[in-house]
Amino acid sequence: FCGILAMTLFIVWQCRQRVLGRVCLVELSFSGQTISLKAFCDSGNLLRDPDSGMAVSILRKEVFPEEWAGELSETARWIPFSTIGRESAEIQVVTLDKMRIFLKGTVKEIDTPRIGLHEGKFMSEPGVQMLLNGSFC
Repeated sequence: FCGILAMTLFIVWQCRQRVLGRVCLVELSFSGQTISLKAFCDSGNLLRDPDSGMAVSILRKEVFPEEWAGELSETARWIPFSTIGRESAEIQVVTLDKMRIFLKGTVKEIDTPRIGLHEGKFMSEPGVQMLLNGSFC
Protein backbone atom coordinates (compact mmCIF):
# COMPACT_ATOMS: atom_id res chain seq x y z
CA PHE A 1 0.00 0.00 0.00
CA CYS A 2 2.79 2.45 0.93
CA GLY A 3 4.50 1.79 -2.40
CA ILE A 4 1.35 2.56 -4.36
CA LEU A 5 0.78 5.74 -2.35
CA ALA A 6 4.39 6.86 -2.87
CA MET A 7 4.16 6.19 -6.62
CA THR A 8 0.88 8.09 -6.87
CA LEU A 9 2.33 11.10 -5.03
CA PHE A 10 5.40 11.02 -7.25
CA ILE A 11 3.28 11.00 -10.43
CA VAL A 12 1.16 13.91 -9.14
CA TRP A 13 4.33 15.83 -8.26
CA GLN A 14 5.80 15.20 -11.74
CA CYS A 15 2.63 16.39 -13.46
CA ARG A 16 2.57 19.52 -11.31
CA GLN A 17 6.25 20.25 -12.12
CA ARG A 18 5.50 19.84 -15.83
CA VAL A 19 2.68 22.39 -15.60
CA LEU A 20 4.73 24.86 -13.54
CA GLY A 21 7.58 24.60 -16.06
CA ARG A 22 5.21 25.93 -18.73
CA VAL A 23 4.03 28.93 -16.71
CA CYS A 24 5.77 32.19 -17.60
CA LEU A 25 5.53 35.96 -17.26
CA VAL A 26 3.93 37.96 -20.07
CA GLU A 27 3.74 41.71 -20.57
CA LEU A 28 0.98 43.15 -22.74
CA SER A 29 1.31 46.73 -24.00
CA PHE A 30 -1.23 49.06 -25.53
CA SER A 31 -1.37 52.83 -25.93
CA GLY A 32 1.68 53.46 -23.71
CA GLN A 33 0.49 51.23 -20.84
CA THR A 34 1.78 47.77 -19.88
CA ILE A 35 0.31 45.03 -17.70
CA SER A 36 2.15 41.93 -16.43
CA LEU A 37 0.53 38.57 -15.85
CA LYS A 38 1.13 34.83 -15.58
CA ALA A 39 0.55 32.76 -18.69
CA PHE A 40 0.60 29.08 -19.55
CA CYS A 41 2.34 27.89 -22.73
CA ASP A 42 -0.50 25.89 -24.21
CA SER A 43 0.74 23.64 -27.00
CA GLY A 44 -2.91 22.72 -27.61
CA ASN A 45 -3.92 26.31 -28.36
CA LEU A 46 -3.64 26.49 -32.15
CA LEU A 47 -6.20 29.28 -32.62
CA ARG A 48 -5.49 31.63 -35.52
CA ASP A 49 -7.21 34.75 -36.78
CA PRO A 50 -8.93 33.55 -39.98
CA ASP A 51 -8.36 36.89 -41.77
CA SER A 52 -4.69 37.51 -40.97
CA GLY A 53 -3.54 33.98 -40.10
CA MET A 54 -1.90 35.35 -36.94
CA ALA A 55 -1.74 33.29 -33.73
CA VAL A 56 -4.32 34.15 -31.04
CA SER A 57 -3.53 33.85 -27.32
CA ILE A 58 -6.37 33.76 -24.81
CA LEU A 59 -6.68 36.22 -21.91
CA ARG A 60 -9.17 36.17 -19.05
CA LYS A 61 -11.47 39.12 -19.76
CA GLU A 62 -11.55 40.04 -16.06
CA VAL A 63 -7.88 41.12 -16.15
CA PHE A 64 -8.19 43.13 -19.38
CA PRO A 65 -7.95 46.87 -18.49
CA GLU A 66 -11.26 48.69 -18.92
CA GLU A 67 -9.61 51.71 -20.55
CA TRP A 68 -8.13 49.42 -23.23
CA ALA A 69 -11.53 47.85 -23.83
CA GLY A 70 -13.02 51.28 -24.51
CA GLU A 71 -10.32 52.20 -27.02
CA LEU A 72 -10.41 48.81 -28.75
CA SER A 73 -14.18 48.35 -28.93
CA GLU A 74 -14.43 49.61 -32.53
CA THR A 75 -11.66 47.36 -33.87
CA ALA A 76 -12.48 44.21 -31.86
CA ARG A 77 -13.73 41.29 -33.90
CA TRP A 78 -15.40 37.96 -33.20
CA ILE A 79 -13.75 34.83 -34.57
CA PRO A 80 -14.89 31.20 -34.49
CA PHE A 81 -13.15 28.62 -32.31
CA SER A 82 -13.72 25.18 -30.89
CA THR A 83 -12.50 23.38 -27.77
CA ILE A 84 -12.74 19.89 -26.36
CA GLY A 85 -15.75 20.95 -24.27
CA ARG A 86 -17.42 23.04 -26.99
CA GLU A 87 -17.81 22.18 -30.64
CA SER A 88 -18.07 25.74 -31.91
CA ALA A 89 -18.32 29.20 -30.45
CA GLU A 90 -16.96 32.69 -31.03
CA ILE A 91 -14.41 34.71 -29.09
CA GLN A 92 -13.81 38.44 -29.14
CA VAL A 93 -10.31 39.25 -30.42
CA VAL A 94 -8.40 42.51 -30.04
CA THR A 95 -5.04 43.62 -31.43
CA LEU A 96 -2.58 45.13 -28.95
CA ASP A 97 0.69 46.97 -29.60
CA LYS A 98 3.15 44.43 -28.19
CA MET A 99 3.47 41.23 -26.18
CA ARG A 100 6.67 40.18 -24.40
CA ILE A 101 7.02 36.56 -23.25
CA PHE A 102 9.62 35.69 -20.59
CA LEU A 103 10.15 31.92 -20.80
CA LYS A 104 13.12 29.72 -19.87
CA GLY A 105 15.62 32.59 -19.77
CA THR A 106 14.54 34.10 -23.09
CA VAL A 107 12.40 37.07 -24.07
CA LYS A 108 10.22 36.86 -27.16
CA GLU A 109 8.59 40.04 -28.50
CA ILE A 110 5.50 39.89 -30.66
CA ASP A 111 4.30 43.01 -32.45
CA THR A 112 0.54 43.53 -32.87
CA PRO A 113 -0.45 40.35 -31.03
CA ARG A 114 -3.99 39.04 -31.37
CA ILE A 115 -5.62 38.44 -27.97
CA GLY A 116 -8.89 36.58 -27.46
CA LEU A 117 -10.92 37.68 -24.43
CA HIS A 118 -12.39 34.76 -22.47
CA GLU A 119 -14.94 35.11 -19.67
CA GLY A 120 -14.27 32.93 -16.61
CA LYS A 121 -11.44 30.62 -15.62
CA PHE A 122 -9.84 28.25 -18.05
CA MET A 123 -7.28 26.43 -15.94
CA SER A 124 -7.06 24.95 -12.48
CA GLU A 125 -3.57 26.40 -11.94
CA PRO A 126 -4.07 29.40 -9.61
CA GLY A 127 -2.94 32.74 -10.92
CA VAL A 128 -2.76 31.78 -14.60
CA GLN A 129 -4.51 34.56 -16.50
CA MET A 130 -3.54 33.77 -20.07
CA LEU A 131 -3.11 30.82 -22.43
CA LEU A 132 -0.34 31.48 -24.94
CA ASN A 133 -0.74 30.19 -28.45
CA GLY A 134 1.32 27.04 -28.98
CA SER A 135 3.40 28.74 -31.69
CA PHE A 136 4.93 31.04 -29.05
CA CYS A 137 6.11 28.21 -26.77
